[in-house]
Amino acid sequence: MNRYNEILDWLQNEHNEVFNQWAQIEEVMRLEQEQKEKEEEKARWERRKEHITAQYDFFMEKYDSIPETEDKKQGVKLSFELIFDAVKKERYDMVSTYETAIRSLVSNANFPVSKHLKDGSRVITPFHSCWNHNHSTDIKYDSNAEYDWREEE
Repeated sequence: MNRYNEILDWLQNEHNEVFNQWAQIEEVMRLEQEQKEKEEEKARWERRKEHITAQYDFFMEKYDSIPETEDKKQGVKLSFELIFDAVKKERYDMVSTYETAIRSLVSNANFPVSKHLKDGSRVITPFHSCWNHNHSTDIKYDSNAEYDWREEE
């Protein structure tokens, strides 16, 4: 019986060691996956940073003239602030969540997305869906430029 117990103890020890090693391997794999996802989210932020910053700058510049309720404007402003706060805390995964909130608030609202010049050209704001892939005739809004706007009909 003594030999049986010795073999049993040995198997349990070997078995536990293998499971402990496997648990350690799984933990390393999980941490590597988390790191990879965080790096992907950060890279996504880096690609979107210029656009989001342009949206924020435009929004704050035009804040008082946007014909929308104060609650909606405050919601958009808070979402931008939460984006920048998440980035400071390296919570890049939250950026797309707050972007979705902004899109929800500005869709079907009175937020300016485009306007036409007298020559027929279209000036688009950062809230326009074509901002990142604008057409050759589109002009991106620049707060330092002066525009000859077409009269609204």
